Amino acid sequence: MMMPKVKDVYTQITKSPSIIAETTNIKEIKGLFKKAAPIKRSLYVVDSKGELAGIITIEDLLKAISVQKNAHQNVSINKRSLYLYVSQETLAKDIMRSIVSVTLEDNLEDALNKMVQHDLDELPVIDGDRKVIGDLNAYEIITEI
Repeated sequence: MMMPKVKDVYTQITKSPSIIAETTNIKEIKGLFKKAAPIKRSLYVVDSKGELAGIITIEDLLKAISVQKNAHQNVSINKRSLYLYVSQETLAKDIMRSIVSVTLEDNLEDALNKMVQHDLDELPVIDGDRKVIGDLNAYEIITEI
């Protein structure tokens, strides 16, 4: 049996990805998560060329907020991140994770492995130009594997 590909399932739950610029501030990021809750757990950060630059998960945002609210006793964080998180001027590029993505032709098993390896519930689907064209949700994988 052929393993389904990302293109077969990636629009079943989320029809369009949540994309933000690297310069989006933390207040706007909080607002976007509130507006999209509970469906979206990730925002995809793009650079000035519209190419994927990173990911911000709801957990990343919670870490930043906990530091801002001085509730970070048990949060492991480096000094640079601490400075950026405390600032009200914190931008998406300051708290985003490294790029992890899939393409339409990737199979769901590979996508699942990326989710588990990077502790993500969603992955951005990118095209050949590194533009975000969709969002693969863990539930979309569960229904097919």
